Amino acid sequence: MDITHIEFMDPSFHVETSYMGVPGVGWGNVAAKYGARFGERIRTESQVIGIDSPADQDYVVVTYRDRRGAVRKMRGKTVVMTASVGVLKAGTIEFTPPLPATKQAAIDAFGFGVINKCIMSWDDPADRVWPEDERWFLLATPDDETSGRWTTFSNPSGFKGVPSLTGWIGGPDAVRMEGQSDDEIVEEVMANLRAMFPDIKRPDDVIVTRWGQENHVRGAYAFPLPGQDFYKDVEALRQTIGRVYFAGEATTARGWATTFGAWASGEEAGKQIAYRLSAEDGGAGANPEGQR
Repeated sequence: MDITHIEFMDPSFHVETSYMGVPGVGWGNVAAKYGARFGERIRTESQVIGIDSPADQDYVVVTYRDRRGAVRKMRGKTVVMTASVGVLKAGTIEFTPPLPATKQAAIDAFGFGVINKCIMSWDDPADRVWPEDERWFLLATPDDETSGRWTTFSNPSGFKGVPSLTGWIGGPDAVRMEGQSDDEIVEEVMANLRAMFPDIKRPDDVIVTRWGQENHVRGAYAFPLPGQDFYKDVEALRQTIGRVYFAGEATTARGWATTFGAWASGEEAGKQIAYRLSAEDGGAGANPEGQR
C-alpha cells in the first residue's frame, strides 16, 4: 500500500502475529511436506490457462500447459481457485462461462501491492553486531527521494539459528528496485545497515525477492483503493461459482494480506467441498464446520 495515496486503518482488523516457521524450514519445504502424500498427482511447473465449468455437468475441466509447453486437460468434481488477485487481474486464466459481473468487478476494484525483501545471513555467529532479542529495527532517514527505501528490518536470527536480517520495501520503491541487480540492492541495504551498526559485515548469503515480476503471482497482496467497498468485494471474490471455489488472502475478511488468512480460507473451501461431495455421493452430509 502506498500511504501517500490512501490511509486505511480498519479498527476491526487486529492480529497477533507470530513466526510460523521452524529453524531451517521455509514455506517451500512446508508446501512440499504437505504435498508429498499426493506424489505425482501434483503437476508442478504447470500453468493453468483455462477453467471450464459447464452448468449442466457434474465436473470441471482444467486446461494447463505442462513444463514442456504441451497443453493438457484434467477433469475433476470441483476446483479450488487460489490464484492471486494479480493473476486474476491479468486475465491469464480463461473462465468458461465468464466470471459473473459482480465477481469481475470486485477483482477490478482491488489494489494489488508489491512488497519485497532482501534476506541476508552470516555464517559466523560473531558477525551478529545487533541485539539478538530485538525483532525490528527502523532507520530514520532524511526526508528526500530516498526516504523509506530499505529502512525497515526484521531480525529472525533467533529462529534461524544463524545471524540473519531481512530488509523490507514496499509501494513504488518496491517496483523500482525490481529493475536493479542484486549487487545494487545490497549496496543500498548495507549503507542503511551501517548507519545503525557501523561494524556490520557484508552478508555471506543474500536472497532478493521480486514479486511484481513473478508471472504466477504479480505482486504480494490485495489492499483497499479509495472509494472501494473493500469487504463487499472480499465477499464477492469468495463466492463459489458452480463447482469452482475461491480461496486466498483476498477472500477472507479476517486475515487478508496474511499467510494465515490465505491458509484458513483454503481450509474452509476444503471443508465446503468435502461436505458437498459427501452429500452428492449419498453420505450423511456431516456438518461442514466440523469436517476436515
